[in-house]
Amino acid sequence: MIKTQTKKPATGPRKTSSLLYESLSRIDGRHPLQDCSPEMCLLYNVRTRPGAEVAYFNFDLAREMGLIEASHPNRLNAELSRALIGAFSLVIINEYDLENKISYPKDSIRPHKYMATRYLQLQHPNKTGKTSGDGRSIWNGTWSYKNRTWDVSSCGTGATALSPAVALHNRNFKTGDTTVSYGCGLADYSDALGAAMLSEIFHKNGTPTERTLAVLRFKDGTSINVRAGENLLRPAHMFRYLKLSERDNLKSIVDYHIAREKKNGRWQPEISSSDPYLQLLDIFCRDFARSAALFEREYIFCWLDWDGDNILISEGAILDYGSVRQFGLFHRDYRYDDVERWSTNIPEQKSKARYLVQTFAQMIDFLRSGDKKNVRRFANDPVMELFETRFAHFKKKFLLRNMGLSEKHQNQLLQKHASAVTRFETLFEYFERQQSAKGVYKVDDGITSDAVFCMRDVLRELPKLFLAEDTTIKDSTFIEIARSSYAEDKDLSLTPSRSRHIQNFQKQYRRLLHLAGENDRRSFHRILLEITMRSSLINRHDRITGNGIIRVADHLVKKKIANRGSELLSLLPEFIRYQVQGLEISPRNHGTSTAPVLRRLIQIVQDSREEI
Repeated sequence: MIKTQTKKPATGPRKTSSLLYESLSRIDGRHPLQDCSPEMCLLYNVRTRPGAEVAYFNFDLAREMGLIEASHPNRLNAELSRALIGAFSLVIINEYDLENKISYPKDSIRPHKYMATRYLQLQHPNKTGKTSGDGRSIWNGTWSYKNRTWDVSSCGTGATALSPAVALHNRNFKTGDTTVSYGCGLADYSDALGAAMLSEIFHKNGTPTERTLAVLRFKDGTSINVRAGENLLRPAHMFRYLKLSERDNLKSIVDYHIAREKKNGRWQPEISSSDPYLQLLDIFCRDFARSAALFEREYIFCWLDWDGDNILISEGAILDYGSVRQFGLFHRDYRYDDVERWSTNIPEQKSKARYLVQTFAQMIDFLRSGDKKNVRRFANDPVMELFETRFAHFKKKFLLRNMGLSEKHQNQLLQKHASAVTRFETLFEYFERQQSAKGVYKVDDGITSDAVFCMRDVLRELPKLFLAEDTTIKDSTFIEIARSSYAEDKDLSLTPSRSRHIQNFQKQYRRLLHLAGENDRRSFHRILLEITMRSSLINRHDRITGNGIIRVADHLVKKKIANRGSELLSLLPEFIRYQVQGLEISPRNHGTSTAPVLRRLIQIVQDSREEI
């Protein structure tokens, strides 16, 4: 039973005179999963957490969701700030509070309970999902607008009983207790800013991801990070019931997921079967083949693993940016050190995605037959061959896109000249995956090795050189363009084999452009001119990396720019816009305060461009 006090005034959400922000007050903890799959939900009373300030608000996302009007300016007024704080400045009343009979003002406690959800989690001692899930997050509810429904969740709202610390130490923890790993329940403000920027950059560049709606800042350096996505279910939510062999509960959540995807207009199977479960397997296979190919081609580290925890079912989208990175080069051996285990590396993410599809096939068979077979029996299921085919297709397609070829030319080359694309891809990856003789070494959060060549620089500069002089370039010139800042002289030796690779690379590159031109009767020079412009924007010199986003966020906090609300709200959208591929952008003149800061942030990105 929760003890209450009635002396203090109410600190919950204020009623506003405008209907504009009334929608925020309706995101109040209620969520259909609480009825659809009650066993999955751990319900908490929540109370207002005082002292919040709105540090970031994603106006673009809020308009898309219909939370604010389309004409709303990109300015945070007092009324909107109050509405955001009223809706999202929350902390759970957890098991520690109840055990210690801690009382809170009655008017600070919200009328509805909020849920944390159970799902499989690699770092938990229990591998069946009985005690694992949202360790410091709650689901705020849903919001529907224009036939689309969004889930809204918040990270940093208190320590739940599903955190690894509770299972490891067999006791509950006070929110804010920093003496134990995974047990604090709060979020770091600097990390929140980094996640807000990187997730929006990914979204605008076409990488499926959850997005940050708002960040609330507190004076102790913590934050609440409000996130939104059209469907925030993870494979780990479903795999939990598969591990437990609970078919009825599994069917309930799978049916819920299918209904949500259909309602949101994202149900696009490519098979002829009318069985919705087989259609779901087909969609899952396609989405995870695409995501795995995208992560490998774009050097995105997402830590895919068997539990399906760090990824969303829908579109194979990214979530939980605690360890997500984008590398500047193919740093093949980078692994995140998660105290008790090492993460996967970039090349291994494909095999992990493949195993997730294999497990999904096991799950669908269990739903359809009622017989739970061993997952090994699905290693040669037809869907696995389909995954391999789709993965190879998407990886080639993304390479052609990064060359600067149009969507039309990408599809034509893959349909009519697949073998030529494969030959070029093999040569590209020969250079891309060369690692320095320095070998594997420690970094702050794990281990890594260094890539010798920056092939994005090659894709950007080579068409310019071919335009200037229609002939292949010298081996030494190619090496000079491609060499990374990590490469030592001994890494760059021009052996006969490497020289042949350089010449063959240029030959196959030019052949692809000739083939693209032949398909629609365009000259080689015309195609070259088009890809020169596109590749310069796609393979920009100052592409954000994991280290870059960390340093940008740290700079904002250290210089106290992150504490100046109006300046930060103006600065972050411009910084995000600067990272959008395909846009030719130079920093805008925002006046005496913002423009110098933006230039400094861009310099930080440039200085970190080849890092992890």
